[in-house]
Amino acid sequence: MRVIFIILLSLFTSLALAQNKSATPLYDALMARDTVSSLEVDCAKEGHLLNQIHKVVGLSSLRLENLSQFPTNLVELSSLERLFIKGDLQYLPSAEYHKLVSLRYVSIEAKIRDIHQDFGKIPYLRYLYLWNTDLKEIPTCLFQLETLKQLGLENNPILKISDQIGNLKN
Repeated sequence: MRVIFIILLSLFTSLALAQNKSATPLYDALMARDTVSSLEVDCAKEGHLLNQIHKVVGLSSLRLENLSQFPTNLVELSSLERLFIKGDLQYLPSAEYHKLVSLRYVSIEAKIRDIHQDFGKIPYLRYLYLWNTDLKEIPTCLFQLETLKQLGLENNPILKISDQIGNLKN
């Protein structure tokens, strides 16, 4: 009798989870026992799960759509190689970006007005594209990216280019 009760309770809990959490890519990735190499997240639908994203194992490519606030726990994704952000994001906050040792490619299409100095500590970033931002000048932290090979600044209202642009080595 007790075994049947436990089985029924387990089945009921699984059904309740399935009903409360519609099958979404991030939810599925969080529940997966295997590694997930690529993930696309619609933050308008799954934003409440972003505080758990650092638990996704083996993630190398992440696309965040409709992002309005940067989840600083992304820096815990040490295997992340490619990051695509699109949304209403206005600021890249302070975070331990130096932990993103595998990150090589970042594309951001958002109305960013400022990028925190910590962003310049991504150790091996090679490609950075900032599209359709509200940046009035190139943030000085970008000049700290020693391995940067390409900096795309298309469709930005940049009014001033710092003399530090000569500090970019590649």
